[in-house]
Amino acid sequence: MKTSVQFLVGLGFTIGIACCSVEGGLPNEQCVAGCLAGESTCGTNGGIRRCTGPDQNGCMYLTDEVACPGDQFCTEGKCTCENPCAAGETRCGPEGGEFRCLGQDNLGCMVWSEESTCPEHQECSDGRCTCVDLCTQGQTRCGQTGGVSNCTTTTEGCHVWGDEQPCAGGLRCASGECRCQDPCSEGDSICDPDGKVIACAGPDENSCFNWSQAGTCPDGQVCQGGSCNCDSPCQPGQTICDPDGNLRICLTDQPGECPGWGDAQACPEHEVCGQVSCRCNDACQIGSVVCGAGGEQFTCVGPDANGCAFWDTGSACPDGQTCHLGTCICNNLCQIGSSICDPQGQVADCQGPDATGCNYWGVLHACTNHQTCQTNACTCDTQCQLGEAVCGDTPNTQRDCLGPDPAGCMFYGDEEVCSKGLSCLPEYGRCLPDTPPECFDVNECDYPSQIVCMNDIQYRQCKKGDDGCLHLDCST
Repeated sequence: MKTSVQFLVGLGFTIGIACCSVEGGLPNEQCVAGCLAGESTCGTNGGIRRCTGPDQNGCMYLTDEVACPGDQFCTEGKCTCENPCAAGETRCGPEGGEFRCLGQDNLGCMVWSEESTCPEHQECSDGRCTCVDLCTQGQTRCGQTGGVSNCTTTTEGCHVWGDEQPCAGGLRCASGECRCQDPCSEGDSICDPDGKVIACAGPDENSCFNWSQAGTCPDGQVCQGGSCNCDSPCQPGQTICDPDGNLRICLTDQPGECPGWGDAQACPEHEVCGQVSCRCNDACQIGSVVCGAGGEQFTCVGPDANGCAFWDTGSACPDGQTCHLGTCICNNLCQIGSSICDPQGQVADCQGPDATGCNYWGVLHACTNHQTCQTNACTCDTQCQLGEAVCGDTPNTQRDCLGPDPAGCMFYGDEEVCSKGLSCLPEYGRCLPDTPPECFDVNECDYPSQIVCMNDIQYRQCKKGDDGCLHLDCST
């Protein structure tokens, strides 16, 4: 009977005769999903469901799932603390800081604190902030400016480098302590780039050695190998020829002084300085003769007091001669009978021979009348025949061909004015009638182009009219 009733209830039917409990409801064991008062169970989402009731049927039932408070979760029907850490526990955070496990919250649970930054000179390692020691106690090192830094301890107990402390004057940090630099040792000396001597000075108040200020070497000395030495270009008694051809001797004026070249000394006359001494310049062989650039004749003479041959001062060749290969010879400027013209038209004739047997040009002179110097000779400047004539430069004049003159030249005579009624016609070169006979009483002027003054300010020109007679042109 019990089984049947439970089956029917499971199908959702209610049987009236079986629904009555002792108190008027169903017996508890017949309630669907029944539970005992005070019981609880965990829900599917980690919350809790508690047994409550009875409902109207007198059955106990589980409530809807309720989330556990705070960071609690449901375990075995109870909300319990997750407790992710134990009291006092620490861990490192993602930012390099430290998380600490705090005490119970208001629900009695343990929780992590916010991530806290580690103090200076510390970093989180193995779950807690620990010192990053930069040095060990008592250690020293050299700073960037030559001072010393000591290893110090911070309030957190970390070992770090302290501030750099400068070294005393003349000292500089080396291997963690202030020491003398000692760039030199006692007695050392060197030459600086300017050729001055620098000596090693010391010890100073710190027992240090250092280079002193540079000192200049005396005149004539230079710094070599750390000391002043003679800058001698020569050895005493040595000789040399300078670029100007003078002789110089290496001298020492005073004992202990540096030797040097003496003043330039010119070699004796007829000698030249060759390498290290004066010697004959070997200019010539005695008795030889040469020609100079100006045509002079030079003869080699000698020897002089030093046994040297030399050229004499030279002498000019006689007039009309030129020095050639050491000998004065006639320059033979011309042949007898020849002439020459100068740019002004004058002529010079070849004359000679003179006392030395040489020909020469005579004095320039003008050609005779009716001649001109052309192609190195005086020639007739006019070629005409007797009976020929030309019109003169003056209007209406004629010049007749005359001659020959004493030089055998024909020439045009002086201008002669044409007779009345005649005009010099250029195409004929002579005076000819310029109008027919019937114009004799008609002609108003004497010849064409004649200018006839009418008053003080006007004139008329003579022209041939259409009738062939001469008329004064009224248009002028």
